[in-house]
Amino acid sequence: MQASINWTLDTIFKGGVKAPNFTQKTEALRSQVETFVERAEELPSLGEKDDDWVALLLEMDAFQSEITNCWVYAHCLSCANTQDKDASRAEAIVSEIYGRFIRARVPIEDALAFETDASFNAFVNREDLKVLKPGLENIRKLAPLLLPRNEQALMEELSQDGFHAWSQLYDRNAGRLQISIDGENFSSAQVFNRFSGSDDAEERTRCFSAYKSAWANDRDLWASILTHLTGTRIVLNKKRDCGPLDDVLASARMSRKSLDAMHNAIEMFRVELLAYLEGKAQLLGLEQLGWQDLRAPLGSADISHSWDDSVEFVLTHFKSSQEPLFLLAKQAFEESWIEAEDRPNKRAGGWCASVPQNRESRIFMTHGGSFGSTVTLAHELGHAYHNSVLWDQPPSIRRVPMTLAETASVFAENVVRDAALAAAKNNDQRLAMLDARLRSAVSFLMDIPTRFQFEMGLYDLRSKGELDPDELDQLMLDCQKRCFVNALREWNPSFWSSKLHFFMSRRSFYNFPYSFGYLFSSLVYAQAQAIGPGFEARYVRLLKETGWRDAEDIAMDHLGLNLEDPETWLKAMDPIRKDLKEFKALVSN
Repeated sequence: MQASINWTLDTIFKGGVKAPNFTQKTEALRSQVETFVERAEELPSLGEKDDDWVALLLEMDAFQSEITNCWVYAHCLSCANTQDKDASRAEAIVSEIYGRFIRARVPIEDALAFETDASFNAFVNREDLKVLKPGLENIRKLAPLLLPRNEQALMEELSQDGFHAWSQLYDRNAGRLQISIDGENFSSAQVFNRFSGSDDAEERTRCFSAYKSAWANDRDLWASILTHLTGTRIVLNKKRDCGPLDDVLASARMSRKSLDAMHNAIEMFRVELLAYLEGKAQLLGLEQLGWQDLRAPLGSADISHSWDDSVEFVLTHFKSSQEPLFLLAKQAFEESWIEAEDRPNKRAGGWCASVPQNRESRIFMTHGGSFGSTVTLAHELGHAYHNSVLWDQPPSIRRVPMTLAETASVFAENVVRDAALAAAKNNDQRLAMLDARLRSAVSFLMDIPTRFQFEMGLYDLRSKGELDPDELDQLMLDCQKRCFVNALREWNPSFWSSKLHFFMSRRSFYNFPYSFGYLFSSLVYAQAQAIGPGFEARYVRLLKETGWRDAEDIAMDHLGLNLEDPETWLKAMDPIRKDLKEFKALVSN
């Protein structure tokens, strides 16, 4: 089918961020959120005026969908054109309103967390709160991580012009970064696609060098921003008497034991990937791979994919595997939910955002003309399918942690990757497909753990003083060498400066959830293949429960698996072993 490579945003709002329908809506939300702050402060103890509590909670739950629609609209515009200052300002305005919304929740969360069990249970078991009960129970679980009420409120007030402002500073400056190659300016995303997808070693080296140099120009600024973001987290953790991972794991609704089990399994398995890195270097005519070579394509050039190729490939193979996923993807293409054009002034990366009031999603990516872009498209459409499964649930139980948010996206990737491997016409094409699959394994089991180790190390560095770019480079280099088992000839020590995830104020450790999602989805996918069509209903139930249940309970109830056992995670790597075996056989031919 023909599908536009650009999205339409008119179904969300029309006319841009300065049009009356958007500005009037944001002003109304700004006024509404201030009433929430006042009403929340005036709430009595549970058991006194519970009808007031119920009314406020239901209104605030609905508010989340409205503010999400506004933020997604502004975010879409600012990502699609980093030169659009109006969109950036609008995004900041909506973020400020959301910050006030978080502030309004402080007295509510404080009361719910510290009320007696009897009062809390009597309240949450009211019939008119039935839909919100799981979310309210999750708030109570977070009690050990909450500051005293007044301190929590002050922190939220100051964060907008402090903590979050540092993140916005990075986002704006990084988004406007221009990289000059042969006298022509490119965005960071465009140059990344050039050096990661080229089959020309000299081109990869040249573009990678330009990429690193451009990011190094402002390395003192990037280090300063990271200093203040990490420093703020250290202060908060001391006040709460917790470690850097405690709040992250609580938000992820998983145990430290599960995280350690996963990392232990990765550590045990990682050495097996060296055979792939060595074989790839051999096929590329290199003694060892460099960082810029990790994503270099192998095999037949026939697998290059135009945008139309990607659309057709995804639809064809979604339909043969998962009819509901196919229907959702078809709707996304027909209604132009996707922005994928390769052009300057776009932000780097890819994402999918739910537009809950419209029961739609929006996908942002830069299509690079390769099969890798087809995989990215499938990945983001998997997120959109996950969003659609949750639309009928209240916003308070649509809060999917990143660990579980990757379930449907990687599942969709697996559908496309398996189809591509099965459709390969010869060994050259099979080699290309296996390379694409094993590149993902390297990304999730080597690169992502590198980022985790680096972020853990940040706290030690920051506790000694202001972060220095040279020290950050050294930390990143040490982590890369450890997690890649010293297998590369050239590294990327300045990687920390170009990775948005390290600079996000609202989330730390935006890394290990990708490894979790990759492996957990492998376990889900294996059962889907074993059970067949009968698994579909169970899969939907599993996805719905990601909005409020703990990961360990979901895995045990739906898959019969113990996430706190390293053997579970090693089992998730069985498909990689199968790919490695075939890859090695093809290399030796």
